Amino acid sequence: MSKKRFRNIFREYDQFSSLNFKMTVAILIAAVLALGFFTAGMFFRSQLVNVYLKEDRVKKSVVNERFEKFQEFIEEYNVSTSDASLLQKWVDTEDYTQLVISDLSGELFTYGWLVDSTGSVVTDEIVESETEDQTESLGDSEETGTAVLGTLPGFPEAKESNIDKESFSEDLYNRIVKFSDGEYYVFINVYFEYRWERIINILVAVLTVLIFVLIILWYNKATIRRIINLSDEVRTIKDGVLDHPFSPKYKDEIGDLANSVDELRKSLIDKTASEKAAMDANTELITSMSHDIRTPLTSLIGYLDIIAGGKYRSQEELDKYIGACKERATRLKDLSDKLFNYFLVFGEQEKELDLEVVDGGVFFRQIIGEHLTEVEAYGYKINLQYNVPDGVMINIDVSAVMRVFDNLFSNINKYASDRFPVEIKADYLLGKIKIIFQNHISDEAKLVESTKIGVKTCKKICEDHGATFKAMEEERIYTTEILFPVYEVQG
Repeated sequence: MSKKRFRNIFREYDQFSSLNFKMTVAILIAAVLALGFFTAGMFFRSQLVNVYLKEDRVKKSVVNERFEKFQEFIEEYNVSTSDASLLQKWVDTEDYTQLVISDLSGELFTYGWLVDSTGSVVTDEIVESETEDQTESLGDSEETGTAVLGTLPGFPEAKESNIDKESFSEDLYNRIVKFSDGEYYVFINVYFEYRWERIINILVAVLTVLIFVLIILWYNKATIRRIINLSDEVRTIKDGVLDHPFSPKYKDEIGDLANSVDELRKSLIDKTASEKAAMDANTELITSMSHDIRTPLTSLIGYLDIIAGGKYRSQEELDKYIGACKERATRLKDLSDKLFNYFLVFGEQEKELDLEVVDGGVFFRQIIGEHLTEVEAYGYKINLQYNVPDGVMINIDVSAVMRVFDNLFSNINKYASDRFPVEIKADYLLGKIKIIFQNHISDEAKLVESTKIGVKTCKKICEDHGATFKAMEEERIYTTEILFPVYEVQG
């Protein structure tokens, strides 16, 4: 399994997976892989021992070499069968070797490794037997282990002479060896394959544990790395870098945390953008308002200076200056009212809407009707088409919506041309109440610079109600369109 494939195991699940569940899965995967490696290691050990190390050619080479070294040892030190200490010394230098010396009367010396007929190690401790009586006593000794007694398979029954060459059949393990005190039967077997078994067993065990631990450590490292990355990304927010998105790769507790941090990042971006837009709007407003206020205020001061200084020539001229002062003062009051409404709607201390469910058909008919009298008093002709039935309920702040209509009719009185009728249409369609105001713009109004404060205020109030507000000018025709959502329909 490739490292990339292993990393993508948890990504194949769409549903939420907790870190505890993933840790459990990681432990199971580590256990399965470790067990698989252990099984493969044991199979390799079995193949190495049974197929190669126990092969006749290999076994014969090792045993022949051991017989040759034993014969050289006997000749070099003139060893007899009674020299137990020398024989033990030789066996001690030859690992995994079993030595048995016998004659026709039975076993005279047994020392080294013992393996039963099934090939299992009986003991790997030193076992010695010089005579049958000595062997029995040694068999009870904890230091020397357990002695194996009896005539070796294939050895003839006891006779008067030490050995019977005629009936003895020499093979790989059983041979006649000449000692200083005569010739004797010698059995040598070398269990060198157990050395490799032990080495492989230790190596496989160590690697099995290592594989298990490394997989768990890899999972923990990957989890910690995700936490560190998330911490680094949070630090970028602290440093003011908000355009770096958080992209969680997994659906778990860390992924949820990353999503929450990303939502916080987006919220900070929106808040920062909103604050910047508000600051820009306020700057623009202050700039334009300062001009709009300074112009009539300068004129008002000039007219008041003329009046105060008695620089008028007649009563008619005085009345003219007084009227101009009143007109400039009215304009200043209107600007201050708009400015107050603007900060009331957009200010930081903006209060929540006092919503209530009212009959939209009745409400809009009443509020439009109240303003029609005022507009007609200014000399405007009104074409009203009202098609909103009663029983169409809306959820609004009545005072806020009334401010919208006050502003719209105030603009009509100031900027509409009296040469053309003012069109007002109100319809109910597709679950919304649609109201359209349309009027021609007078020539005088084109000369007045507008701050658009009223339009911004109306738009904000409508948006707070879930409604839409559009104001557009085309070919000196000013159109305002409002869409109010319906709360419910009765009847």
